[in-house]
Amino acid sequence: MSGDFHDVMFNRRLGVLSARVAPAPVIRPMGTTSDGRSSDGEDAMKISRVLLSLLIASLLALFVASPALADEIVLGGSSSGTVTFSSQGSPHNTLGLGWSQLVDTAYFQAPTGSNQDTGTYTIGATSGIVLDLVVPGSGEFNVGSQRFPTTFSYTSATDHDALTGTVEWSSATGVSNFNIAFLVGTLTVDTVSGDSRFTNDFPVNSNHQFDFVLYPGSCNFSPCDLSTLVLQTSGKKFWGPLQQGGVQTPGATEPSTALMLSVAVVAAVLFRKKFSS
Repeated sequence: MSGDFHDVMFNRRLGVLSARVAPAPVIRPMGTTSDGRSSDGEDAMKISRVLLSLLIASLLALFVASPALADEIVLGGSSSGTVTFSSQGSPHNTLGLGWSQLVDTAYFQAPTGSNQDTGTYTIGATSGIVLDLVVPGSGEFNVGSQRFPTTFSYTSATDHDALTGTVEWSSATGVSNFNIAFLVGTLTVDTVSGDSRFTNDFPVNSNHQFDFVLYPGSCNFSPCDLSTLVLQTSGKKFWGPLQQGGVQTPGATEPSTALMLSVAVVAAVLFRKKFSS
């Protein structure tokens, strides 16, 4: 599944996150105090921080408020279950992946991002997935031959919409020096029922991009990220809750709601670290 259209779009989006953050522009002082300190530079930096904070807040508001460009099942943060990545030791090019059952609230957004239904999702317990490192230090992994497909179900509490399916995972990506991880796969619908909008969006045997975000991650090593985990001895772990996820309708080309929000969160934290240093 790693070569299909949805995986290509996902990898392009995450290429921005996995790249190194460009250094912030240096603000040259226009004047100095008697002890050599730059009063003008300090004032300019304070203004820059305020403007940056406003920009980040605006981006977050935009991502949260903007509707998706296609119908989507949006998964809320899981109140049960934990996703765990584990080191495999030498030769330091694979990770193990698994989780206990994940359950919580989901929303069927249609049309154009409006919450039509509220319901519950269940992602079945999964273990034994092996991730192969793509490029050393990249934090990018492909799912190897041990894929262990995962069951998925959604049931609306608003009407009679419901579906079941199987997810085949294709890749995982982490961000250097940041405790977040993205997992992507493809959902194949096994059964579906409900109104015409829902059944037309998710017909039996149709395939859908399926992604979710693990955040905040916890680790028994440092720094807490996937690219560091793969270098550890066997037994080291990166774990955390499902923060958000999404199941898109066929033909959707934009990032899911979960990924757009996560990009905004990552950008906010990275810039905050840059300007607080």
